[in-house]
Amino acid sequence: MTKQTPMPTLYYPIPNTVSSKDFELISKEFNIIPYFGISEFQSHGILQTLFDLSQYSPTKAAVTNGIIDYAFGGSIKFVGRTFEGIDTTDVIDNTVQISEIAQIVEVLTRAGLSAPQIIAISRQLELHLNVCGNAYLHYKEVTVLGVTKIYLSVIHPLKAAIKQDLFNTSLVVTDKWDKKYWSKFPPQNIALYPEFSSSERSVKETVFHLKTVKDDSDYYGRPNLSSMYWQFIEANMAMKVNKISSQDFVAAYMLLVEAMPPGDGNEDISKQNAANLLMQLATIKGGGEKAKSIIVSEYAHGGQKPELLSFDLVRDSAYEAHVMATAESEIIKSENYQAELVGGSRTKSSIGGDKTIIYKMLTVNEMLIKPKQDKMSDFWSVIFANVSNAINDDTLNKYQVKFSDKIDGLVKSMTAINQTQNNGTIPNDTTTV
Repeated sequence: MTKQTPMPTLYYPIPNTVSSKDFELISKEFNIIPYFGISEFQSHGILQTLFDLSQYSPTKAAVTNGIIDYAFGGSIKFVGRTFEGIDTTDVIDNTVQISEIAQIVEVLTRAGLSAPQIIAISRQLELHLNVCGNAYLHYKEVTVLGVTKIYLSVIHPLKAAIKQDLFNTSLVVTDKWDKKYWSKFPPQNIALYPEFSSSERSVKETVFHLKTVKDDSDYYGRPNLSSMYWQFIEANMAMKVNKISSQDFVAAYMLLVEAMPPGDGNEDISKQNAANLLMQLATIKGGGEKAKSIIVSEYAHGGQKPELLSFDLVRDSAYEAHVMATAESEIIKSENYQAELVGGSRTKSSIGGDKTIIYKMLTVNEMLIKPKQDKMSDFWSVIFANVSNAINDDTLNKYQVKFSDKIDGLVKSMTAINQTQNNGTIPNDTTTV
């Protein structure tokens, strides 16, 4: 027998934000700040919902992945140090020579870091910021025999919560919010930057907390929740269609049977026999699957012969298409994104010749992608400052990470294609076999 994997269950968002009893008890006893709301009754439940929706809502997943790919899907380069909030484009020459790049790579390697690691971490941090408004980077300095190595790892928000003591604010990190689990596997309690924890003489560690500012919370960031219900509707609609599809192989049948002669006492037996017969017929005609439900109806004794009727489920496909289209539009709009970038609606003209699409791509780049790249670049400058201090080498302080502009490259390619089409020529084929 083939074993089927059960489909995930997605709960209505609002009740789920107030339903984490384990976290409620722990937060009271250990002074842990709930992620959402003003009391311990509103806690990590909504976090789980947000991450579920980011996977089960196709549009939310496509938009999030698109943003991450455009912002942090390419390579990085190093430029001369700039300053947050200050435009130095016309003031300094930030070109870096190849000899300087070699020196930067050598310092990163010596510290235990690399360019691919910077890209991978940036992608993870942006994912968490997009989904729940918070991202945590665990930074650890380990010194052995005078040599210091840096270890960086991203902490999933579901495993983290802020703890407020009388004088200190720290991050509690655990796989489960359960006191019995804690008795065997105590949670980590790590200082939040700029404070450091020192469990051993050779180890210093802290957690960098990145957050989006959406309200007056002193502890946590907030994601854009304006499309949360549309994400839920989209995900739930997909699950509904899947359930219907999985039952399409089971025919829906109604059996009309002749009633027994009045007064013979066998009426109930007749109905049960008819039900058993219908089950067998529906199973045979339904492609081998067992019927989910059956309907047996009687007509007067002496009437026509038994008849098996089939009928289709009533489905309002036009309404479902409207709901899905609206959900897609609202989710994309809430992210300041564009439908064309996630395979949504397109204009009738070709992509290469459509100036409107190019304009939308440039708008997304300037208003959404580049600001995210700049903020992440500024964050890495803070990391590099701490690394430079730890390894006693000021090289990294002189430079800044710059993420590649993928949209700009696409626009240039599309513009070249458009110009070629307008000129009626085909570019020279330089491909070799």
